[in-house]
Amino acid sequence: MFEQLWKTLDTTDRAMLERLTSSDVDVPSLFHVDRETPKPMSDVEKLKLERLETETFYLNVSTIAT
Repeated sequence: MFEQLWKTLDTTDRAMLERLTSSDVDVPSLFHVDRETPKPMSDVEKLKLERLETETFYLNVSTIAT
């Protein structure tokens, strides 16, 4: 019984020492999120944005007036 316990402790000790002395691994690349650069707006997107701003303005003005 004592011999089995000793072998288990010895194996555990070796495994821990192996992990402690192993070289570290560079992992930030695994957690890096690729951020896309924003694409320039097309003419259609600009017109849609202007239309949305205009509609929002008139909706705000009409709700304030009532």
